[in-house]
Amino acid sequence: MKKILAIALILTTVSIKPVSASVEHKVIKVIDGDTVYVDFNDNGIAEQDEKVRINGIDTFETKLNDGLNWQMKLYNLTQDEALGLGYYGKEFAKKELLNKSVKAEYTAEEKLDKNNRYLMSIYYDCNRHGKCKNYEQEVLKVGLATIYTKSNLADELKPYQNLDKIKANAKKSHNLNLVLLNKKNGKYHKITCEYGWKSSQQELINKPLITYSTASCFYPKSQNQTKNISFIQQQKEKVFLNRLEKQKVELYFVNPVNKKHPVNKSINNVSKSLEALINNAETSIDIAAYGFAGQDKIINALRRAKARGVIIRGVVDDYGTSLYPDTEKIVKEFGFKTDVFVPIAQRQFDEKFTRSQSALMHNKFVIVDGKYIWTGSTNITDSCMTFNANNSVVIYSQYLAQIYEKEFSQMFEDNKFHVLKDVVPNKTDIQIKPDAEISVLFSPVDRAISKGVLPLINKSGKSIYISMFYLTNYWITDALIDARNRGVDIKIISDVTLTKEPKAQIFKLREAGIPVKIENWNGKMHQKSAVFDEEYTIIASTNWTGASEYANDENMLIIKNKDIAAKQTKEFFRLWKSIPDKFLYEIPNFTSKKLE
Repeated sequence: MKKILAIALILTTVSIKPVSASVEHKVIKVIDGDTVYVDFNDNGIAEQDEKVRINGIDTFETKLNDGLNWQMKLYNLTQDEALGLGYYGKEFAKKELLNKSVKAEYTAEEKLDKNNRYLMSIYYDCNRHGKCKNYEQEVLKVGLATIYTKSNLADELKPYQNLDKIKANAKKSHNLNLVLLNKKNGKYHKITCEYGWKSSQQELINKPLITYSTASCFYPKSQNQTKNISFIQQQKEKVFLNRLEKQKVELYFVNPVNKKHPVNKSINNVSKSLEALINNAETSIDIAAYGFAGQDKIINALRRAKARGVIIRGVVDDYGTSLYPDTEKIVKEFGFKTDVFVPIAQRQFDEKFTRSQSALMHNKFVIVDGKYIWTGSTNITDSCMTFNANNSVVIYSQYLAQIYEKEFSQMFEDNKFHVLKDVVPNKTDIQIKPDAEISVLFSPVDRAISKGVLPLINKSGKSIYISMFYLTNYWITDALIDARNRGVDIKIISDVTLTKEPKAQIFKLREAGIPVKIENWNGKMHQKSAVFDEEYTIIASTNWTGASEYANDENMLIIKNKDIAAKQTKEFFRLWKSIPDKFLYEIPNFTSKKLE
């Protein structure tokens, strides 16, 4: 009777997930070598009722507890060795399962364990014949788990257990430099420090080059990772990150005025914000960039991150490898992919693809540690970082980062670019504290112009201020003219390059009485931004063109926040005033400005 009651209580707290053996879902979080989160509802969020305890195995603990003490005694291990095996087990699970689509099947007599976790087996890396790897078998074979003897799978798994490899891995763990990271305050502690283990947000990590003060159990000091970063610079960057984590959203600009030539230096907050994120990255950096040119500080920051064990992945545009001289060497050095990695068979025979063979991978976004997003109009090039009018936004949000990771993974892992990509769900009305609301649109599948820009124009009742490199979309022109006719104050800054474009809409807009200033700077008006009714702000890689709507890989953020809108509006009018009023009617002398 007690057993029945206990089961009933469990079932009131966690409903049993209906699982089909043929349906795959992504592993979106790894707790340790035998516990993961499987995204059963495909919303990109690791929810409590999606925690899976992998059946039949025990991996070593990654924290001090009774389980670790038992493992140490049973296998004659030191504390360092047991924790090292736990660290290896977690890293193995991340390598084998994280962000992969897997088949999860109930294989235990009870579907839930005592901690309300689903007891399941995990199958992954399935081939076209349906043959898959079994995770329990694989982790046992590499010597990073033992058999859970009370499991119904114990006898089945016995042939795969390898105690010799467990001993070898324990010995290998002596080369690790395991420390505790308190993720709440960023401080490091020795693994012998009881104070460090008390944190609710501690994580066991391998961190070379860490030294400790004499009071190491309380406030150890982190040693500079390289000689190239001064202690003062590190502290400045930590201040930036701490401020960001509190404010959640930060907007930065590149000023094009009074500059004569691009420079290969990080001299503004756009480039400095990216450099700071890279310098402070601990686990991963994923980059989607149109191309690379110069910006040695950022490239060297990536090299340092790679040297300290940060996983760096990237995608670039194939055209960008010829447009920007450093792109090809970056691709080779870091193993980045280009949009030509679309499978040849699909290029030749997929009807959707043939309609957009000239499509660009035009994104400019960076994801750091699965929690920071850096994006906007700014390419990682000398001209964009120091010469052209650009903006970037840095957002602290794990949920938003997960959305961007799904888009990135389609390109890097699945070789899906342009119209071949799938729609990433759940991207609207994302709450970013304290009071920002963000929606994301990825071109071409989301139709960012028709579903993002046009509705904002149509519902604006007071003002629209546009900073745009390329505007050739006649839907937008018609909507702006309608808005002007109902009394909306509209002003536009356009790049002079557009005046040579046959499809340019700026002349039609001028004829309709909408003020359009054409820049006369040495650099370009390269922003792709707009502010609507002093509340909604678009920050994007997306020009308002047909290619951006139907072909290119692009990303667009729509941010509902009055402070961000005020900041973008202030920058708009500063640039507006810098352009002589005669260029409301005249066209500046056209100079050969490369498209970016």
